Amino acid sequence: MELARLLPLLSPTARKYLSRAEYRISVPPEFVKRDDQQSIVESILTNAGDGLRFREDIITPLTTSGSEAFEELKNMLRSSEARSRTISLSPQLLPSGSIVLVGNRRWLHARNEVRDPKRHLRRVRWDAKPFER
Repeated sequence: MELARLLPLLSPTARKYLSRAEYRISVPPEFVKRDDQQSIVESILTNAGDGLRFREDIITPLTTSGSEAFEELKNMLRSSEARSRTISLSPQLLPSGSIVLVGNRRWLHARNEVRDPKRHLRRVRWDAKPFER
């Protein structure tokens, strides 16, 4: 889902509260860099609206307004309008040897648990720059 096409589906109020540091974000074990930092308190959406963090299982809203905005975001992502703006990359769409680069700041993306070592998509991570509010 391209972020620029999804954000207009959110109310200005939701965008405002998603841009505030009102969320505890647990650091997944695979991303822990320091043992003393298991979570951060940050925004979900950048103030510029060009970056979004969304992994529902690790985000805890810390305020009522933040919780309401988070619920609106989740409902929007489940909506038929958001689904109509979704691109699904399947093995049938990608020839063998294809490379797909997805910018985390521009695209909201997900995958199911992968059990097949011959999976068609592999993740490579670069730490180019920090998330900025």
